[in-house]
Amino acid sequence: MKVLRCLIFISILFLFPGNAVALTREKSEQLAKDLANNIHLTKLAQNVTDEEELIWKNAALGSLSIALLEIGDRDRSIEIFRSIEDRFLQQQTLSELVLRLIRKGDVKVALELIRTFSDGDPAFLSDIFRNLIAEDRGDRAWEIVQLINSDDRQILLLFLQAAIANEDYDRAWDIIRDRQRELLPYINLKGMALGFAKQGKSDRILEIMTVLESDRDRQDLTLLVALTLTEQGELKQALEVVKRLESPLGQVEALGAIGLKYMAMGEGDRGEKEFDRLKELLPQLEPNEATDAVFKNLASSLARGEEFDLALQLSDRLSNPSLKPETLFYIARYLGEAKQFDRALEITENIDIPELQETAIQEISINLAENGDSDRALKLIQSFSNRDKTLNNIATILAEKEQFDRALKITEEIQETEIKIVTLGAIALQLQQNKQLETASKIREQTLQLWDNLNDSSTKDSLLSLIVLPFLEIEAYDIALEMLQRSPNLEDKSNTLRDVTYTLAEAGKMTESLEFIALVGNEIEKIGTFIFLAIQLDRQDRQADAIISLTHALELVGTLEKKEQKALLLSSIATQLAEIGRSQQATEITDDVLKLLQLFAR
Repeated sequence: MKVLRCLIFISILFLFPGNAVALTREKSEQLAKDLANNIHLTKLAQNVTDEEELIWKNAALGSLSIALLEIGDRDRSIEIFRSIEDRFLQQQTLSELVLRLIRKGDVKVALELIRTFSDGDPAFLSDIFRNLIAEDRGDRAWEIVQLINSDDRQILLLFLQAAIANEDYDRAWDIIRDRQRELLPYINLKGMALGFAKQGKSDRILEIMTVLESDRDRQDLTLLVALTLTEQGELKQALEVVKRLESPLGQVEALGAIGLKYMAMGEGDRGEKEFDRLKELLPQLEPNEATDAVFKNLASSLARGEEFDLALQLSDRLSNPSLKPETLFYIARYLGEAKQFDRALEITENIDIPELQETAIQEISINLAENGDSDRALKLIQSFSNRDKTLNNIATILAEKEQFDRALKITEEIQETEIKIVTLGAIALQLQQNKQLETASKIREQTLQLWDNLNDSSTKDSLLSLIVLPFLEIEAYDIALEMLQRSPNLEDKSNTLRDVTYTLAEAGKMTESLEFIALVGNEIEKIGTFIFLAIQLDRQDRQADAIISLTHALELVGTLEKKEQKALLLSSIATQLAEIGRSQQATEITDDVLKLLQLFAR
């Protein structure tokens, strides 16, 4: 949701990324940076110069080109596309046109556009491949490769790069395997093997091993096969593979994983047997960097699986003293989660990095609070200067346990205002759910007073989301609306408003969602929110609600004065209506846009 919110203004003005009201290429890039930093964008919709109006017109032509394609007027779409004068906007439109043409099966037309307008830019073709494979249209992408020239190594490598980036390792490997001599020097086979391991495909890793020349590389992949089989629960097969491992260190790593898997499956005797085999191998290992790396990682995994004795045994064998504090930190953490508090605290005494030791103790204190011993938890952290986040956790835990007075008392000790706001908001939520409405109202007011006193709009907006969104989850819409109306300054709440709008719509609360959109900035931003909301609703197969949202957007577009802005937004709306199935209405709108831009309507 965060990334989508940052891109919304771009998305609604030009229904593909990287564009919008780019007044020059540099301004476009700055806009993207502004979006990423959540900078308010109302100023972009007002007081544009003549030069900027020309860019709006080019953006409108691009958006119109897409809309015409979606209503089935491909030839007119391409004709409009050719009239775009701004090079950067033309390239962005080209990317979207090509993708949409390919989705519709017009691969040859798309390819002709690529040849004519992409200037042979490999990055352009790579992005097309990447997008198609991400959409599960790898067959279409491969069709383009064949039409261009499947014997062209550069084209082939661009396709493989896109397939691997989208984790379509099977497709990539099938091509690489058939053209090994030509392609292998350019492929990170071990990286592919790791990808197959994540997908649980040990058979594919074995295939990769057959083309490796280095014994060491083959041994590394043998270990990877054993670990992959272990993760899949194929432990007998994994143990057979372990027999092919020549390195005692590799065997230790594999046996540790296999033992943990047996334990997780409730086969303790089998797990202990593999741990015993692991211990027998330890004297054979030389103390070095590779051994330390395995011991450190395995100790953490063992502690997570509550095999604390063996984890500590491995930590004692670390030859590099600098690795021990972090290893002990994880062991102490998992001991705390296992409610072995005394032993966990005993371990922290041996963590000789003060900051890490303090963090471990604070985590243990949170576990204590969750276990009902908040007195001991607070006593453990009372001397720490940086304890606000832990106090927040403990106060929230107490509130969830309906110990509200205690939670509020602890909140008083929090020094950082932002953390105090979040804590009070969480307590107010629990009070509301517990039907202590009068007290909940007082705590909300206290929360908002602290929020009012903050100066940075970006911080205020982020905090407001944390405070408001949980009230939507308990359907306390009036309270959420009241909190959002608190500040007249839109910059304090612009992103929160969009989050609220989409959250409500996703929950099927269209009436409430539309009510909150009324609080969103200027008319263009409202229109954008309506269009983007329609996109989300259509993806949820809620076309009726999407049409309602687009109808509101259309009404607002009618209030705009600048024809270029109007044309761009109408085209965006037409595209969405066409995708929903309202082609006739979309056609009527595109005719209006053609007239606005003084082009010939049909």
